[in-house]
Amino acid sequence: MLTHGSTTPFGMLANALRGRNGDSPPPEPPLAAATFVTSVAPILDAHCVECHGPEKQKHGLRLDSREAALKGGESGKPAIVPGNALASVIVEAITLPPANQRAMPPEGKPRLTPEQVVTLIDWINRGAEWADATQRAAVGVEPPSPGRWSTAS
Repeated sequence: MLTHGSTTPFGMLANALRGRNGDSPPPEPPLAAATFVTSVAPILDAHCVECHGPEKQKHGLRLDSREAALKGGESGKPAIVPGNALASVIVEAITLPPANQRAMPPEGKPRLTPEQVVTLIDWINRGAEWADATQRAAVGVEPPSPGRWSTAS
């Protein structure tokens, strides 16, 4: 908090994890049943795949397939390290202060909410399970576009 402040995404995440959301009640604990299709894919769709998807791969990074995310981009570091959110480049990028050149999404794009950051961290720490042909979407939740969230890169 000393270096980043409480109004940065990292500071807001820290406050959310501590239950300090102003006058609002403490947040729910991380989603124990968070699934890729219902919780993670919508975040990646809204904040990541425009620049790191099938049409465009800024810095050589794709986040629309598990293999590509595990491989990483030009940095050579994996974007996602299943079971270890702190070693995942994506977690570093989404928690950097917005003024940092490596912060994601970049300036001018909507930032992830603290709850979305916690969802990604929880999902990665739980093994970063990806959608496959056997995983079903929850009732009432629209499935992702065909092919977008396949296990192949």
